[in-house]
Amino acid sequence: MNRRRAGLGGGLVVAAAIVFAAFALHQPGNSESQDRNSLLPNDGSHLTELAVGEPLSTPGEFDDAPNAPSGLPSLKLTKDLSEGDDSRTVAEGFAVALLHLVIDTREPMDVGEMVETLVAEDADPATVDYFETSLALNNDSEVRRIWRTDKPSYVRTQVDEGAMSIEVALTLGLEGDDTFQTWVTHRLDLRRTDGGWLVTQLTFRTLDYMPSAGASMAQVLDGNGWRLLGPGQP
Repeated sequence: MNRRRAGLGGGLVVAAAIVFAAFALHQPGNSESQDRNSLLPNDGSHLTELAVGEPLSTPGEFDDAPNAPSGLPSLKLTKDLSEGDDSRTVAEGFAVALLHLVIDTREPMDVGEMVETLVAEDADPATVDYFETSLALNNDSEVRRIWRTDKPSYVRTQVDEGAMSIEVALTLGLEGDDTFQTWVTHRLDLRRTDGGWLVTQLTFRTLDYMPSAGASMAQVLDGNGWRLLGPGQP
């Protein structure tokens, strides 16, 4: 079943806030661009940059939160979660799994299948282009980018009539290099369809490119409603 096409008649829109950074960090002319290019599979010249996401305006106050990811990302697991119910908890779990799939470059991924099954046909063109070009280059990259699950990660969710927004703040890193870390938030817009959740837009914000030793991410998170993710494993 092609859920990209089946999803066009869906009614519930979810803005699952999860912003992606690794490739979009490259900004020509930026004094940090040379260091940031260490995250890129090639020279960065052919990469699609994502838009900077807007922070949530009225996040809700909730008690529960999903776990941070464990092990290698799984397209099958992410697809299974996308087909779950329309609850906030399921949407947050799907958001975390999809973000793990996007960030972690330790294993090659079938980008075509991901786009076909998880991305809406009418998704933001820049997001689709990012998936089909920049993200596809991960498979040929020697860079082993990871979600630093040994560091605290946070989630918050905004619930509107017929919609949700989920934002995840996390530490981006490189496997085998404990000295490098970047704090980012990721925002992902999702639409609820008859078949489950589909992605319509992915954006990002950088909180701190190289936080100082002993710094706390919780102190730089803007707004309220943030909840600590449960434990994950590398």
